[in-house]
Amino acid sequence: MHAGSPLFSVFAVLTAALVSATILHRLRQPAVIGFILAGLLIGPQGLGVVPYENVELLSEVGIALLMFSIGVELSIQQLARVRNVALAGALALLAVPLVLFIGLRDVLQFTRAEAIVWAMVTGLSSTVVVLRLLADRGEVGTVQGNVGTGILLVQDMITIPMLVLIPAFAKSGTDGNVILEELLKAGWNIGVIGAGLLVLGRYLVPKLLRFVAHTHSKELFSIAALCLTLGIAGLAGWMGLGLALGAFLAGLIVSESDFGNQASSEVLPLRDAFAAVFFVSIGMLADLRFLAGEWRKILVLLPFLLLIKFATLLAVGFLFRYQAKITVFVALALAQMSEFSFLVLHAARKEGLINDASYQPLLASAILSIVLTPYLLKLHPKIKRLFNSVNKTAWISRAPQSSPEYYEENRVPKENVRGHVIVAGYGPTGSHVARALQDLGLTVVVIDLNYKVVQELKAGKQHAIYGDSSSLIVLEAANLPSAAMLVVTIPDPLAMQSLIQKVKQVRPDITVIMRVKYMSDRDKLLGLGADDIVWEEYEAGRELVSRARERLGIQRD
Repeated sequence: MHAGSPLFSVFAVLTAALVSATILHRLRQPAVIGFILAGLLIGPQGLGVVPYENVELLSEVGIALLMFSIGVELSIQQLARVRNVALAGALALLAVPLVLFIGLRDVLQFTRAEAIVWAMVTGLSSTVVVLRLLADRGEVGTVQGNVGTGILLVQDMITIPMLVLIPAFAKSGTDGNVILEELLKAGWNIGVIGAGLLVLGRYLVPKLLRFVAHTHSKELFSIAALCLTLGIAGLAGWMGLGLALGAFLAGLIVSESDFGNQASSEVLPLRDAFAAVFFVSIGMLADLRFLAGEWRKILVLLPFLLLIKFATLLAVGFLFRYQAKITVFVALALAQMSEFSFLVLHAARKEGLINDASYQPLLASAILSIVLTPYLLKLHPKIKRLFNSVNKTAWISRAPQSSPEYYEENRVPKENVRGHVIVAGYGPTGSHVARALQDLGLTVVVIDLNYKVVQELKAGKQHAIYGDSSSLIVLEAANLPSAAMLVVTIPDPLAMQSLIQKVKQVRPDITVIMRVKYMSDRDKLLGLGADDIVWEEYEAGRELVSRARERLGIQRD
């Protein structure tokens, strides 16, 4: 193994990623930042230890594995519920920068094609970064997680016609006929080929996995899962759909079978290692000399680009009547630029649509926007409180689901409901709790952010309130002052902390039972006043021991 060899490059990348991420972890900072800093250090513009081309292939594998696992974990039904806001959000993120850059192109000294490229690069958000952060925060299945993921997936699909249009711009400038022809070709590829892969996969993939599963060989199943991931991704890439979108389709296909969870678990260890390589490769793209020499320009450009995306997503979120908590989170989470922005930027530079004067500041801003994302999300509670404080007077209050008037009209009648149990969240856990309590003869009031679920409960003559259970307005609509107990089943730790603080201020005597996944969240919530905590990992362990005793015939003491 000699310096410059592919094997040495892999060793250097993983070692640098391990060391930097460990240091950042000790400093309580996101590991993603450590990976990018590792790339800055060992890349061509840093110590020059590793050539970029040696890790490019590994980073593509990392994207494929990550997108596959996302496809397996996501619920098509949940994403279908946010399809309208997802489409509107993705299109708005492209349209607003496009209008802005074309309008300012004389000031910025851009050509029309250059302004379009800037809009393309700016308008995309990072699926890899956002979904990694959602997973780390335990918010993949939340409303904000589904809305953000929906927008990201629409953007990923839009990337394909973007990459098709760049050579068309280079050949014909901005000739409308040529652009329309290329767009129709791209639309054909996405629609027909994508649908064909899904239909084919639904018939072939389950049969293949079932055949492998009958061998009872874990090793064979692992190889089959990896072959499916890379095979379908590679086929989609060859057909023009793109490697990342192909891997996502592979995940969706597998998720429809009985083997989705096992396939995801087999890919998980490889996914994390290769995803680290991807983030290192992003850091390797940065030109440190340019950053040092042009930091003033970047200091102006970066906040400007982030603000455009943040404001656009705020407008879309409030237009679709999402509450401040959800809208602000999505706007902050998707403010950065995408891994596909680098592909678009590289293709535009290769075709001569932009020069170094445009390429370098935009590249640096894209990288820094990814670095800043975890820190932007830390601003979520403060910005959410700011919007909530002006909600009564601002135009945002037109959203009926977030206004006091809405809850006044839809509140539970005080004279009919007293001594009841409020169940916050009506997912699998919440629905089980609510039904069990009703079977005991107790009155239950459900609070949930899924409007369809609330309507179904009301149609069944059950008490239900649409809204965010961490809002006092919503809790009062559920008649909190007269409730006997509050059971919290939502999977959002930050929302639970906000909820318990508000509840105990109004009703310090009410019994609050909450569920948590991690021990650290348990300790925080107990400190804030929760009366009882169901710790999922602990309770699962107790139940496993109980079942083991029962099977072994061991009597309890």
